[in-house]
Amino acid sequence: MMKLYKMALWSFFLFLSLDTKANWITWHSKDNLVIKFQTQDSGVIAIQAATFIPNADRMSLIALLNDTQNASNWLKNVSKVEKIISPNSAEDIVYTELAAPWPVTDRVMLTHSCHKKINESKSKIIIRSVGEAKLNKFIEKDINAILVTPVEGFWLLEDKQNGLHIQHEIYANPQGKIPRWLSNKTALKGVRHTFNNLAHFLLKPQYSKSFKLEMSNCIGFE
Repeated sequence: MMKLYKMALWSFFLFLSLDTKANWITWHSKDNLVIKFQTQDSGVIAIQAATFIPNADRMSLIALLNDTQNASNWLKNVSKVEKIISPNSAEDIVYTELAAPWPVTDRVMLTHSCHKKINESKSKIIIRSVGEAKLNKFIEKDINAILVTPVEGFWLLEDKQNGLHIQHEIYANPQGKIPRWLSNKTALKGVRHTFNNLAHFLLKPQYSKSFKLEMSNCIGFE
C-alpha cells in the first residue's frame, strides 16, 4: 500500500488565495534551487520551492516520504512523523511534531494527503489539514503543543529523461503568539535546508529501488 507523505512538512499553501495572487518574491536562487514567498492576509507567508534533481525519479521521492523513521534527518524542524491511517492506497493521514527553538512552544500538525495522477510522468501530492471535527479522533485534547492550522499545499512531481523536477508550495499558520517575522524566517530557512537535504537523500541506494506509485483522482481535494 502507498504510505504517502509521512512527514510534516509543515509542508502549508492556501489554494484559492495563492492561485489568484501573482506577487511571488524570490528569496533564494542558487544551486538549482529557487525559493519564493508570498505574504497572505494572515501575515504568514506561503512558500514556493522548485528544483531539479538529476538521476532521481518519483519512486525515489515516494520511498523517502514513506521512510518516516528517517524523516527528522532531512526534514528541518521536524522531530517526529507518524502515519495514523490510510483511507485508501493513495491517501494518508499523518501526524507530525515540529520542534521549535526555545522559548517558542512546540507545534503539531495533522494532515491528509492524496496522490493525484496527472499523466504518465507527472503527479501531484495534495496536502491539507484535517478538519477540527475529526481532530479528536487522532489527537489527544490535552496535548502539550499548539496545532498548526490551516495547512494547505502540494508537491508537483514530474519525471524527466535525466531526473526529477519538483515544485512544492505550502502554507501553514503556526498559530499562537510567535511573531510573524520569526515564523516566516524560520519557515523559509527550513524549506531551504529541507530541499538541500532532499537532493542528497534521494540518491541514496535505499531510495533508488522500484516503488509502486499509488494514485487516484483525489475527488474532494481540489
